[in-house]
Amino acid sequence: MQRKFTSGLLIGAAYLFILLPALTAQINPTLLSQYQIIDELVEAKSGTTKAALRIIVSGPLTKSSLTRLLRRVHARVQTQIQIQSNALPAQILIWAYLSKLHLHSKELWLASLEQKGTVGFQIYFNEAHLKQLHAPSQPLFQLTEETRKLIWQELQAIRKKSQLEAFALFPLKASALSEPRQFFRLSKQSTLLLAEAGALDPPAVMTGAVNLPPQTTITLLHSILLQNRRWHYVQAVIPLVADPTEGWIDSLDLSRQVQPPTEEYYEQIHKLTESIQFGYQFELSEKYRLASQQLDAILLEGILRNWPLAQEK
Repeated sequence: MQRKFTSGLLIGAAYLFILLPALTAQINPTLLSQYQIIDELVEAKSGTTKAALRIIVSGPLTKSSLTRLLRRVHARVQTQIQIQSNALPAQILIWAYLSKLHLHSKELWLASLEQKGTVGFQIYFNEAHLKQLHAPSQPLFQLTEETRKLIWQELQAIRKKSQLEAFALFPLKASALSEPRQFFRLSKQSTLLLAEAGALDPPAVMTGAVNLPPQTTITLLHSILLQNRRWHYVQAVIPLVADPTEGWIDSLDLSRQVQPPTEEYYEQIHKLTESIQFGYQFELSEKYRLASQQLDAILLEGILRNWPLAQEK
């Protein structure tokens, strides 16, 4: 039996578990020192129970301290599952990360615990990550560590800024269209593209009008206010029609249109973010006279060494 408590977690490429709230309700994170549970997923099926956790660790980060911490987490999870199911879990997987930023990269785990079967477990360490974490600072690209930290913070700010701009360019609601270059995909109903702004009477409406079907992508070119009503001059790309067309759309016709947050939508946001980010990173390269590969190296160094982000103003 499976019940959904939180979003599914894909760990590596082989495990996908669904959280059973009854198995975690007894685990009080406030009582567990030096780590925070980010995802806790449990599967009970055919009389066997499997668990997977991702945790953020803090404090002394040596092999011995991480070993003690993972043993403690394992013991608590094993005890709680045994209490709830009256049986030992058949599998427990625990991954320890330094921060949520590290967690988003599969390669940046610090340590992991793997139990397969009801007896015994193995603990593994990411040697390269631990070595980098404790390595003394060295000059890189003739830049001090403080300068590289500033560049790291600027790179993170660029990433956040680019994503916000991407969402602004491709809003979920058509009513958010206000700036040139924004675009939107019609999702609900057909919309009239008119030859002239302000054409509200039926004869005028039908003169040169184009009926835009759902899935048409419109890009805002500019807007005007006419008789207390906003009109958008747009370029429309109709599905299966090669050439785009331009014309006016009544903002009221778009007010109820909402772009569904599909996988395709988020893929588009990702591509837009990367495109915008590339421009900002080029400016940063010029500012510090660094190649893009050098910026990438500083970005990785900041993640590995857990450099702090800049405080938002």
